[in-house]
Amino acid sequence: MNNQGKGGPWWREAAFLFSEISAWIVFPIVAALVAGKALDAKYGTSPWLFITMAAFGFLITAYGIVRSVKKYSSISKIKKEDWKMLKKIPKEDSDTEQEKKSI
Repeated sequence: MNNQGKGGPWWREAAFLFSEISAWIVFPIVAALVAGKALDAKYGTSPWLFITMAAFGFLITAYGIVRSVKKYSSISKIKKEDWKMLKKIPKEDSDTEQEKKSI
């Protein structure tokens, strides 16, 4: 049994989305916290630059997550035409019920 489609394994997109969102969570916040701590040590403004940079890192993280989710959701949406086509396909159960009634 082959679980791989044209784009690779079925879980490939989910793993990619997970890693992309994880990176948006970790890297901006960690970089902002390290930079804030270093700037506070340099200028003696503890804890104000640390807090400011933490807030800035949070905003960058929120922006990145929203952008990633929008990109993924626009790719995975089923178009309205596809929904209309799915509604037109007869169900197998209804066909067998009609055959039973005719017998």
